[in-house]
Amino acid sequence: MSKKPQKIITIVHTGFGDSGNTKVGGKVISKTNPLVKFMGLLDSCQALTVCGEIQNYIFVLGALANNPSNKDYQKKLEEYYEYISYKSKELIENLPPLTGFIRTNPGNQSLMQLRAKIREAELAYCEYIESIGEENVIFNLQPFLNLLSDYIFSFIWYWDVERKELTVWEGI
Repeated sequence: MSKKPQKIITIVHTGFGDSGNTKVGGKVISKTNPLVKFMGLLDSCQALTVCGEIQNYIFVLGALANNPSNKDYQKKLEEYYEYISYKSKELIENLPPLTGFIRTNPGNQSLMQLRAKIREAELAYCEYIESIGEENVIFNLQPFLNLLSDYIFSFIWYWDVERKELTVWEGI
């Protein structure tokens, strides 16, 4: 999304942080709120990737965490969902079946870390939903996080096969 932001950031200090609070979605909330943990994990996910499309997906997730009623971001996330769902299937359609868990190796380590962080973010988001009650969720981000984790897994699988570095743990 190359559109200019409606609000330009001119300050970083909000004055709430020193008291253990922060401002999200126009509301002051405690930094112990699961939504803050979720948004921090999204920041970690974004920091672990240099892929612009994945970063955009993560930024839109963060924008919706801050303002879940934003129809433009909802629509964009749904478009990303369709695209990534298609790409995931395309990546694995001709791959050999997996016979165990994909082992981390020097070539896939960063992607494995990203996937683990996305899964942490998904758990934190589920904790947030539980804290506010499912009936109060305006736009559920959980399926979008789950798909992103699946996409990264598909890419790891594809990438390791292409580089002939796929090794799996087959159990004991």
